[in-house]
Parts: sequence; structure tokens; C-alpha cells
Amino acid sequence: MVPSLINKLAAALTNSRKCDNTFDLASTARSNLELAGAALLNVGSTTGTVCAGDDSRLTNNRTPTAHASTHGSGQADAITVAQSQVTNLTTALGDKAPLASPTFTGTPASVTAAIGTDTTQIATTAFVQSSLGRKNIIINGDCLVNQRVLDFTLAKDAYTWDSSNVYGPDRHEGMATGTAVSAGVWEQILASNITNTKRAFGFTGVTITGTGVLYHRYRVESVDATRLAGKSVSFSCDVYHNVGSAINYTIYIRKADSADNFSAVTAIGNSGAISVPNTTSTKIYYNNVALGDCSNGLEIEIKIECGAITTKNFEQSNLQLEVGAKYTNFEISSFQEELDRCHRYCVVGDLNERGGVAESTTTLMACFCFPVMMRAAPTASFFNSGIAVSHVRKTANGADTALTVPIFIIMGKYGSAGLADQGGTPFTAGAGYDFAVSAWCEL
Repeated sequence: MVPSLINKLAAALTNSRKCDNTFDLASTARSNLELAGAALLNVGSTTGTVCAGDDSRLTNNRTPTAHASTHGSGQADAITVAQSQVTNLTTALGDKAPLASPTFTGTPASVTAAIGTDTTQIATTAFVQSSLGRKNIIINGDCLVNQRVLDFTLAKDAYTWDSSNVYGPDRHEGMATGTAVSAGVWEQILASNITNTKRAFGFTGVTITGTGVLYHRYRVESVDATRLAGKSVSFSCDVYHNVGSAINYTIYIRKADSADNFSAVTAIGNSGAISVPNTTSTKIYYNNVALGDCSNGLEIEIKIECGAITTKNFEQSNLQLEVGAKYTNFEISSFQEELDRCHRYCVVGDLNERGGVAESTTTLMACFCFPVMMRAAPTASFFNSGIAVSHVRKTANGADTALTVPIFIIMGKYGSAGLADQGGTPFTAGAGYDFAVSAWCEL
């Protein structure tokens, strides 16, 4: 009986040691995991217990399977999702234009191709206007044409139209004002300081006292202005001066109150003062100007607030008036294109040499047509190839003959001319005489 008791005691001691080891193992694990005094949880199926293997809370809580490579686009079993299964996708796609034969609404925009592009690229309205070569309403905007050659000497408060038809470069006028204007001319500049151009309109060697101001003016004929009625336009110009400090320029746009009559005008708007630095080629502009009904004609004027100055110079070139909200690059035209456009308003003699035969000692007759249809029946005069006003040159000996009180008749816009001298100019009946014609009908 004693051995049996001893065996039971030994077994009990062994079990006790196992418990101690288990306790020590658990204690060591808790210490290593830094669980400190965290509570132990019982196994169970209720809140706050550790899940048992058959716990319903484990339902569908499985480790996800990796996405099969075969499910990718173009693979054997690619996943397909219906358009209707993606929120708002059907509606969003319905708002997009189709690739084939789309119909756009609103004002679709595109990149403007370079001039000369000859591909299937989309042509914007800007490209079309540039390709047509007529986006610029202003004639002779870069001062290519100067038919009259002679400079106009600035006179205080007087624009450059005068009875002798000498006023500087074609289609553009210049004026100076101040307490006194004692020097300066309005002319064509052949070696301009303006970037990317050689020719410019110039106020050269100007001397003004007091509050000096210079004006550069251009007028658009009613037949051209009619096409702009109700549209928005932009004006741009390159300028340069050597006053010595920055000065203000202002762009004004006005409309004539009656067709091609600018004695009364109505203001459309102005750019406000634009500061232009000294000796720096500068672009000035006035964008997105709503013209309204401008069908009687337009007037554009650049005001230059130069102040009191002595022998200073001012240049303007690349004047452009175009339809659109923003100005674009200056449109380049050939000299012949610009000359033809200028001829509508002015034809100068040595570009249009003529000849006639004296019917008597007092009458020389000639008929001819101008190179283009002029704007209106022009004012005109005869002069010889030496630019001597009211002279003709006898063909036989080349001597000049001064005309005494000549009567010059123009019939129609194309030009049919006759000369009758009632003052007794000594023509030789039957003799031929050479002459040139200057005719103008400026706005």
C-alpha cells in the first residue's frame, strides 16, 4: 500500500511542475510581447471572447485570393463590366461627341495651324483668315507705300491733308499740338527701330513746347466698316520713341455719324493710357472692342503724350485691325497688294504717265483710266515727270510748259480726263505733250 501512495504523490508532483512550466511559458510570452497586465480572453462565441473554430463570426472572413493574371484586359477570361454597372457612366458618355462625324455645339476651339499648312489638320477661323490674306482691315499698316514721297512738315493742330496733296505715307495722317510746334516732319522711315520691320510711320525731329501731344490717325471707309458692324475687333500696333523716359499712348476708336463723313464722330471706346518705355520696341493693343453699328466708317487714332520735347523721334508700324477678341500676329502683304489698295484713294503721277495731243494753242486733251476703281470721283492735277505741279512736257523737244489756270475734268471713278487752258498757254496745235496725273479722294 505504501508504494501505491508514493506513486500517486510522485504523479501529483509531476503535474504540478507541468502547470508551473505552462505558467512560466505564458508569463514569458506575455512579457516578450509587451502585453504587461493585459487581460486574458476566454474562448467563446460572444462579444469579448476569442473566436472558436465553429464561431459564426468567422463566416466569409477568409484570406482573399490573388487576382488572376488571366482576368486582365485582352486575356483569356478578362473581367467584363456592363456600362450600366458603373455609376453615371452612361450619362457621362452620352454627353461626349462621337469619333465619327461629330456635331459640336457652342464655340469649339482648336489649335491654329501655321500658315502654309497643307494637311488634314483642322483649320480654325484664324487660320482661314490668315490664309485669305485679308484679316487686317488697315491698308498700308506697315508703311510700305509712300506714293507722294515728300514729307509733311508738322503744323500745330493740323492733320496732314492739304491742297497740294503732300502729306506723307499713304492712308495715314500725323498731327502735333502743344503751346508751339516749331520743328518735325511726318514721314516714311526706311530703317526703323521697331523689331522685325524696316519701314514705319515716323514723327521725326519733333520740337514742341508746353503739353506736347502727337496723333496718328487712320480712317476705314464705310464699305469696309459695314462688314464689321455688330462685331468685336482688336487693334494692335508696334511703337518706339526716344523721349528719354516712359510716356503714355492711348488708342481711340470712333465711328462716323454719316457715311464717309468724319466731320462728326461718336466715340466707341479707348484703351486707356499705355506706358511705353524709352527706346524700346513695344506692342500696344486694344482688344475685344464691340463696334455696334459702325457702317458709316471707323476712325482709329493713336495719342502720344510726349510733353515738351526737342528733336525727338517716334515710330509706329504693323497697325492691324481685325475681327476677334484678341490681336494676332501682323498680316504680311506684298508691296503690290498694298499699292493696289492705296490706289483706291490716291494715284500719283509718275506711276501713271500719260500723253496727249494739243487740239489748239490753248487746249490739250487726254483720256485715260486709273489702275483701279477709285473710292469717288477724285480731285486731280497734271504735272510732268519731274514732279512740277501744273506742267506738261512737249514730246518734240522735252521743254516744260507751264499751264495757266488749267481746268482738269474727271468723269467717274475710273477716270476720264480732259484739260482746257483758258489762260493762253502757248501749246503747239497738233503737237504731243507728256504729263502725269495725280488724283486723290481720301477720307
